[in-house]
Amino acid sequence: MICLSLQHESPSGLLELVRQHSNYADIIEIRLDLLADPFSMEFHKVSSCCNVPVIYTNRIKQEGGAFHGSEEQRLSLLERAIEAGADYIDIEFLTDRDLLSGLMEKARGGGTKVIVSYHDFHGTPEEDQVNLLFSRMAETGPDVIKIVTMASDRTDFFRLAPAFRLAESHSIPLIAFCMGEHGRFSRVCSLFFGAFLTFASPDSGSVTAPGQIPIRKMQQILSLMKPV
Repeated sequence: MICLSLQHESPSGLLELVRQHSNYADIIEIRLDLLADPFSMEFHKVSSCCNVPVIYTNRIKQEGGAFHGSEEQRLSLLERAIEAGADYIDIEFLTDRDLLSGLMEKARGGGTKVIVSYHDFHGTPEEDQVNLLFSRMAETGPDVIKIVTMASDRTDFFRLAPAFRLAESHSIPLIAFCMGEHGRFSRVCSLFFGAFLTFASPDSGSVTAPGQIPIRKMQQILSLMKPV
C-alpha cells in the first residue's frame, strides 16, 4: 500500500486535502502534530469524507514531530481518534510504558489497530541493533511495527532489510525504510521486501518527512517495476 501523508495548519484545510486526495491513495496518514491547534480537529468529519483507511499520528519532537503539549495531552488526541473510529493510530515506542499500554488497551476496545513506531533522524543502526529493536517493539503487542531511520548511504537500508524476516517469523507486519535523499529508493523497494506500506506526499512541496516521493511519481515507479 501507498500511504499518503497529509499536513495542514488548519483542520478545515486538512479536511479539504483528504477530500482531494483520498481517491487515489490506499491509505491516508493525518499528522495531528502539524496542526496549529490540533485540539480543534473534528475527527468524525474525516470519516465522512474519506473512503480509505486513516492513520492518525501525533509525533513527538524527539522523532521529528511538532506537538508542544504534555504527553497526556498528546495521547488524549489519539484517544479522541480512537473514539471517532480511527482505523489506525501511530504511537512511538519511546512513549512511557504505562501510557503506551493504556492507549493500546483503549485502541483494542475501540477496534483501532496500533502502529508502534521508532524514528532515528541521526542515522541507521547496525543490523543486530535493528533486530534487537524489533524484538523489543514486538513485546509491546502491536498490530504493526514501524522502524524508520536516516540514511547516509544508499546501502543503509540493507541494515533494516533483515528485520522483514523477523517480522514474518513473528507474524507482525513491518514498515521499514530510510529517510533522506539516500533513502528515497528504499521507500519503493521496501515494498518488495514485504513492507506493510510506504509513505508518499501529495507533491514535492508538501513532504512530512525527508525524502518523501510525490504519490503520482511513486505510483508510476511501482507500475514500471511490476513483473510482466
